[in-house]
Amino acid sequence: MDYLLYITFIFVLIIKYVIASVKGQDTSILFLSNTTIFNYNDITELVVFGDSFSSVDTNYKDMSYTGENRSGGKNWPLQLKDMHNVTLWDFAARGAVVDFKIVPRDNFKIDMLYEYQKFLDIMTEGKQYGDRWNSTSSLFAIWIGTNDILNVNRWKRVNRKFDKANKVLFNLVEGMYYEGARNFLFLNIPPMERSPYNKRGNRNYLKNYITYFNKVIYNYSENLFKNHPDINLFIYDTNGQYNYILDRCNQYKYTDCKNAWNKMKGNPNIKKFFWSDFTHMSYRGNAYMAKDIEELLYSISRNQN
Repeated sequence: MDYLLYITFIFVLIIKYVIASVKGQDTSILFLSNTTIFNYNDITELVVFGDSFSSVDTNYKDMSYTGENRSGGKNWPLQLKDMHNVTLWDFAARGAVVDFKIVPRDNFKIDMLYEYQKFLDIMTEGKQYGDRWNSTSSLFAIWIGTNDILNVNRWKRVNRKFDKANKVLFNLVEGMYYEGARNFLFLNIPPMERSPYNKRGNRNYLKNYITYFNKVIYNYSENLFKNHPDINLFIYDTNGQYNYILDRCNQYKYTDCKNAWNKMKGNPNIKKFFWSDFTHMSYRGNAYMAKDIEELLYSISRNQN
């Protein structure tokens, strides 16, 4: 099994970096249980953790949400919810990193640790919504790390900080496992080096940071699966999906895949822009990605059943 997973990882790298950019689902990594069969049709509860890429302005008291986000429309959890008709439990928060002690952000109050605590407070056994989900009906989606990369102190052992952040993150995932979660969807870090945040090319170092962070996500995911072979764990290749669309800007009917829509004069149509701002994908890109994720999840179901 270990050998096959390693070969799969190497094969994905070859496809992604040598041959050509392909859709995210084609280079995603799958760790599939032989005992817990994943059936996407059984998923009725989508539990989301992360940052502003996934946030929908949730009120943690009753888990209601306004849907407000940075895409200029519906972001990927809202798009996926509409496609699959799931109940969305979204703990993601704007500005979140894994742990403020590792990557401080003075202007923000919610990190992944806080999100996880809110999950424990409201959705575990005996709590307000503890009876609304079970191991079979739920998919736990986690997309975090971009703010860690963009805001890390570049002069103080960056890779060690990324290692620490992922150690904290996967300790939280262990906690989710012990509360009953068995199906996990990780989204890796997108190519921020191609975003308007790096328009001047003075942040090209981001590519190396992201490559390393995504590698650590893979390593921890592999270890988690080894320790808990009754889980299904998918690492969706967000990085590959972004690159696939950015490499085919005109094909996807964008007129601009380099500039931030919200910084353009004359109030242009956001529909024509891939980037809604310096770092966020606009709603059409979120829709393409949600559809790609759904196709991946259905394909896993077909192959397991």
